Amino acid sequence: MGITNRYIKSSAVRVLENKAFEAIKAKHPNFPYPVKPKYRDDNTNALTTCIIDYINLQPNASAERINTIGQQIEHRGVKKWVKGSSKTGSSDIHACIKGKFLAIEVKCAATGDVYQRPEQLAYQKEIEIAGGLYMVANDFEQFYNWFVKQGF
Repeated sequence: MGITNRYIKSSAVRVLENKAFEAIKAKHPNFPYPVKPKYRDDNTNALTTCIIDYINLQPNASAERINTIGQQIEHRGVKKWVKGSSKTGSSDIHACIKGKFLAIEVKCAATGDVYQRPEQLAYQKEIEIAGGLYMVANDFEQFYNWFVKQGF
């Protein structure tokens, strides 16, 4: 029987949970038993959710997930894959914080997916040349520390 690593929440994930809980209580002040949201950052999807929710909880900020892979459609019983309309190499998250554009590429360290493809590196260069911010997020603690350091 193999040993499984137990997930331990970072302090940054706990900050996100508390911030989200306070937002729920503020939005529904008369609800007597609000449920505290639970977050984790040990896979790419969960990490993406943490980052988007954290940014959207900030004043003067908005973030969204970008579907870069396209979609599967069915026409007359035949399934077909249609390429997405986003730019090749586009980041996973686009955000605007206090008027500043931010592109975030999610590369979850827990899954071992930490390297950018050449198209992603080219996209990063485009964003930075245009005056936007670009970051690669490997876990929520890293993103949180970067976010705080930026002064948002």
